[in-house]
Amino acid sequence: LAGAVLLEMRKSADAVSYFRKVVAAQPDDAHSHSLLLEAYAESGDRTHRDEERVVLRRFHTDGKHPEFSLAHGYMIERIPVGNESVAAIEYFSPEGPNHFSYRFDVYDTSDKMIEFIALASEDEDQAFLPKSAKPGTRRYALDRYTQNQQALLGFIDGMPSYDDLRARVVKILKAE
Repeated sequence: LAGAVLLEMRKSADAVSYFRKVVAAQPDDAHSHSLLLEAYAESGDRTHRDEERVVLRRFHTDGKHPEFSLAHGYMIERIPVGNESVAAIEYFSPEGPNHFSYRFDVYDTSDKMIEFIALASEDEDQAFLPKSAKPGTRRYALDRYTQNQQALLGFIDGMPSYDDLRARVVKILKAE
């Protein structure tokens, strides 16, 4: 509970030390690892953030965490952008009819979700992949969803890194 409060107060470095202790005491607890991941991400520690992402993916498929294996994805971090907060979510496998890989949920100051930006790889888009692309490469669309509409923000050939995608999303939101 204390670590979650520290994250809420944007004291991610303090939360890291707290969640490290929790994970040391409960190394097989997926929820504790997901909170440690969030603390690492929000404190800017990319190396440890990515190590925890690997742990969560392993927990999802190892057969030892039946409840966690039912999860569709996990939150990487909350990103402050102006007066808004963005929850960055990574899916374990393409999710839904649009095949979302990442989703960035945008919340206003009252913590109401007002829109989201998603990275998707729809089968129909693969016909437009350049012939020069390496075999196995997929085309991804970055789309913005509001209450009443969907807007294509652009295409990306090949899966971008989380950091590149995060930077794109923040830039889009700051341009409003």
